[in-house]
Amino acid sequence: MPPTDLPVGDDLDIVDPTSDITIDLDAEARKGPIDGRHARSERSRQAMVDAVLDLLNEGNARPSSAQIAERAGVTQRTLFNQFGDMETLISAVASRQTQRILKVLPNAGTGSLSERVSAYCDGLEVMLEEAMHVRWAVVTNPTPIARTTAVMSTVRDFMRQHLADAFDPELAQLDDSEHQIVLDALEIETDPVVWRTRRVQQELTVAEARAAVERTIQALLRDAVAPS
Repeated sequence: MPPTDLPVGDDLDIVDPTSDITIDLDAEARKGPIDGRHARSERSRQAMVDAVLDLLNEGNARPSSAQIAERAGVTQRTLFNQFGDMETLISAVASRQTQRILKVLPNAGTGSLSERVSAYCDGLEVMLEEAMHVRWAVVTNPTPIARTTAVMSTVRDFMRQHLADAFDPELAQLDDSEHQIVLDALEIETDPVVWRTRRVQQELTVAEARAAVERTIQALLRDAVAPS
C-alpha cells in the first residue's frame, strides 16, 4: 500500500485525509489582536507546554504535574485550570512539538545521490536531535493518549512521504515490493527513537550519529539500484 500523501498547503496545515487530524502550523501568525488578559493566559499556556518539552528533552520521560508547574512558574491549580487534565496538556505538547519539527524539515535538494543524502542529513540531524526524547516519551507511554497517538501517526505518514520524495530518483527504479522494503528501512533508519539509541545507548556524538545515518542511507539506496 503506498504511503499516505499528506501535503503541506499554502496555509501551512498538514491534513490527514483518513482522519480528522489537522496540524495548524501558522496559527500564531493568523491570530488577531487580543486583550491583555487573554495575552497573559496564552503566554501562561505556552509556558506550560514549553515546560513539558524542556523536561522531556532533559530526559524526564514522565514529568509530574508538580514538576511541570514549577518549571513553568505557575501553580498546579493554574496548570489544571488552563488544560483541565494531563491528556489535554500532552495533546497540546504533541501539537507544539509537531510545529517545531515540521519547520526544520530536511531537504535533499538536487545532485548526485551522495550529495542529496549529505544535504538531507544536514537537516535530519537537527530534526532528530529535537525530536528524540519527546518521541521516546510517546512510544513508551504505558497509557497512550488517543489524540496524541493520532497526531504522531499523521506526522509519521507525512515524514515517510517526505523521505520517499527526497529519494524518488532511486526509489522510482524499484518494483512496488522492493520500493516498500527500502522505504521501510529508510523510515526506521531516520526514526527519532533509533537516533536516540545511538545518542544515549551507544553514546555517540551528534556528528558520529549523523555519519552512521548518512552511511546507512547511502548504502541502502546504492544497493537497491545496483545492477544485479
